[in-house]
Amino acid sequence: MIFLLIFLLSLVVIFLFGFIIFDKYTEFLTISEKALCGLVVGTVIYLILVYLGSSITKNIFLSTLFIDLFFLLVVLRNYKKIKKILLLPQQILTEKTVVFTTLFFIMLFWWQYPKVLLQPSPLGLHVGRNTYGDTQIHAGIINSLAFAKNFSLNNPFYSGEKMTYYFLTDFLSSILVIYNFSLTMAFLLPSLLFSITLILLLIFLIKRLGGKSISIFLAPFLFLFNSGLGFIYFLKDHSGENLFLALFNINKEYTHLWDKNIQFTNMIGGFLAPERPLILGIPLFLIILLLLLTQKDKKEFNKNLLFASILTGLFPFVHFYFFLTTLTCIAFFSLFDSSRNNLRKWLLSLFIIAFISLPQVLTIFNSVSRHSFIKINFGWMVKTNENILWFWFKNLGIMPLIVVLTLVSKKLKKEIKYWFLPFVFLFLLINTVSFQPYVWDNVKFLIAIYLAAAIIASLYLEKIFQSRLWKKIGVLVSIFFLIISGFISYVGETQPHYLLFSSDDLTLGEFIKNNTKAQDIFLAQTIDKNPVACLAGRTILMGYQGYLWTQGINYQLKEENIKKMLNPQHLGQFKSLALQYKVSYAVINKFDNSMIVNLSFYKDNFPIIYQNKSYLVFRIF
Repeated sequence: MIFLLIFLLSLVVIFLFGFIIFDKYTEFLTISEKALCGLVVGTVIYLILVYLGSSITKNIFLSTLFIDLFFLLVVLRNYKKIKKILLLPQQILTEKTVVFTTLFFIMLFWWQYPKVLLQPSPLGLHVGRNTYGDTQIHAGIINSLAFAKNFSLNNPFYSGEKMTYYFLTDFLSSILVIYNFSLTMAFLLPSLLFSITLILLLIFLIKRLGGKSISIFLAPFLFLFNSGLGFIYFLKDHSGENLFLALFNINKEYTHLWDKNIQFTNMIGGFLAPERPLILGIPLFLIILLLLLTQKDKKEFNKNLLFASILTGLFPFVHFYFFLTTLTCIAFFSLFDSSRNNLRKWLLSLFIIAFISLPQVLTIFNSVSRHSFIKINFGWMVKTNENILWFWFKNLGIMPLIVVLTLVSKKLKKEIKYWFLPFVFLFLLINTVSFQPYVWDNVKFLIAIYLAAAIIASLYLEKIFQSRLWKKIGVLVSIFFLIISGFISYVGETQPHYLLFSSDDLTLGEFIKNNTKAQDIFLAQTIDKNPVACLAGRTILMGYQGYLWTQGINYQLKEENIKKMLNPQHLGQFKSLALQYKVSYAVINKFDNSMIVNLSFYKDNFPIIYQNKSYLVFRIF
């Protein structure tokens, strides 16, 4: 109970601190905008400060108390500004469309997230189709920070390597775990809170661009239910059946069909739920766009541009791809505003961004500098002999057509069209260059591109809807095709339940967490959901090869040595390798056949310190 109370107090002071910061250092924002932006930015600042404090004290809980006290002192010193918060309920209640839209999307998130984010049962913890591949990785980062005090950001899935993953969202969940929340709640609460925040920020941005009631609801709807031609394959698969009943008996992801090369999966189930950095990354990106859009005195270096520059500088540890996207936007905006006097303010903005972000960028690139990440790759995921226009039509449906009509139409102001140009450039870029060994990861740029497309498309469709009846019908038909595949995917995401962590995994994780040292290194088979790393937060010699490959890690030599250690020829060979890799324990999964294990060797030479139906744990040194 005491931890819950501290958490709630922390949330309040974070919110008030963020509001005060926005009220003091930005201009021309409404109370609602300041409050919502303050929640996100206050959280980001809080996480950075707690992480820095934890790196020094080696104690997350103590660091949160110090930062809570600091935030509280700032709040008390600026108590007069807090009175403005009292105007917030009145301002919210006057925005009926905003309230309706928010409640609608709260229901959408609440219906899906609890079903796909570590749903508990007597058998263990279950996940959905798309959350299966990522949840174990995030669980490992969360528990490594919480229980192994891994503030130097060593990779829990590969000993001796640094993490290249942007970790700040997972650090928030680590704090919740330290506050005695279950791992399920540590995943669920941030996802719900910041997904709703994302919707509200998107609404505020739409309003700033001149959107009314239709586009306020339509923009988040188009974004979250992104659609290609997957619905055609759904109709083929269920031809002659009752389609309503078929919706609740789906065994495919119709926005991510590998055999049809449809790769742009549904935004809610395929991105926001599994790709956890997005839940802070997209809101922060929208806040920066909002700040850039609300500059009134554009000839001088102003408060909003300064604050946008600082936030961009803080971005790399939140989401590196959205950091690059934001840099692209700022570079283009500076070109549109390129008179001599104005150029100086943009150069100053870029200097501030570089000064703040450089240590984070160097930390990330220090981990990947040995590997070749960036390479020429035409057409993103287009297959050999596949028509690139057909590929994008399959993946994006009619959205590119709507965007083209928007850009050539006179319905929208030129400023809004110019605002979209950085995203055109990014679209060309992801069709030319790959930024990670796993080419599909370019999709993280595509998320930002589609977000911007949903914004201008909703503004355009709103204008068209105000015309004649046949145009209204055309808009409704367009919306149907823009969301139908995404809707099918959304409904289908919750139907398959995969057991991610069994009860044996959970009990093993608890034992290791409570009976081994934070710095201990474990030998184990290279399975994709190893409870040593995922649940206890300890470092294993090497995890799942597919995960390591996407990070550009050259694991082949270590993999061969692990095979030798699991099936050694003699004790001397094993001890030599175990000393080389500083192995303290070996954990053997009895039912995994991915590598040959000489179980008799271990039983003859090392003591068993724990066992259950699925695992044996041996003390090595």
